[in-house]
Amino acid sequence: MTITPELLRTWSERICTTTADDVREVAAALGLGGQVVDRGGDAVELEPPPPGAKQLELGRLRGAFTRVGVVLAEGALTRGDLDRELGEGRELPRVGAGRPYVIAYHVEVAGAPFTCEVLAKTASWDDPPSAVSPLAEVNLRRDRAPR
Repeated sequence: MTITPELLRTWSERICTTTADDVREVAAALGLGGQVVDRGGDAVELEPPPPGAKQLELGRLRGAFTRVGVVLAEGALTRGDLDRELGEGRELPRVGAGRPYVIAYHVEVAGAPFTCEVLAKTASWDDPPSAVSPLAEVNLRRDRAPR
């Protein structure tokens, strides 16, 4: 399983539909192989990470799953890759100079209990993101769907 835009869409849709809070159950629902390593704190790591990733972690808050964080291998994905798969992303305001640009994509599945916000950080902090801008990190955050 290599990190691709299509895989990130699949994961984001599964994050919307799975009600599991245990990070190991979520890892299974996402089809993640490898070993879930708990080093304490608010995240667990998947070892080894899938091809295309330097690191993959599943975040939690008070023991409940909140997000999947992927540190991408250099050149694995660009903004254009995600725009083609998830629709045109919206650039979030930067929180300070020397900070990465963040592009957000909203994913919903009809009737699902959650939505997923895909947050992609650029590798370059100097130039505003374009279609060819390489990405350094992608976070898939699970949020409660509006009722």
